[in-house]
Amino acid sequence: VRSIVRGTYDIQKLRIQAGDRLTANYKIKLGIKPGKTEDEEKVASSILSDIRRDYSRITDPIAAEALSKQGITPKKFKAEGMITNFLELSMANQYFVLLKTEEDEFKNLGKVLEDVPIYKEFLSKIPGIGPQMAGVLVSEIDIHKAEYPSSLHKYCGLDVIVIGKYTDKKGEEK
Repeated sequence: VRSIVRGTYDIQKLRIQAGDRLTANYKIKLGIKPGKTEDEEKVASSILSDIRRDYSRITDPIAAEALSKQGITPKKFKAEGMITNFLELSMANQYFVLLKTEEDEFKNLGKVLEDVPIYKEFLSKIPGIGPQMAGVLVSEIDIHKAEYPSSLHKYCGLDVIVIGKYTDKKGEEK
């Protein structure tokens, strides 16, 4: 389970990086200042949504897999909406292939977890714990390292700690 969890999150990381490059390319093209802003996530989401629409229009007549084979070539490319050149089409293709692969791998993870008793009989019934979170719990946390429940909380970073100085009831600074 650990291999598929880590591999799927590796694909997700690549997909996010490809999406960031794609949106950065379009921000520059649209004259939007690069860098972090409060609305960056909305802008990136809007850009990706527009690119997805235009990518679908371009690739509808052919199978997406044929993009680099006998499908669309730089000479056969015809601009559509935001995608105005073959480079942009290739970047969009890279992003959407990684997105599809990521979705497929998370589906596969759910199927793999069906054979894991702790998932099937417990974790799958807890609201908010889907296959992704369950996969991480099952594969990354060694329950045997926790002597007490509070030890597991600490391992997960959920323990209560005091940071900084405070004064106790006797007035002593600690």
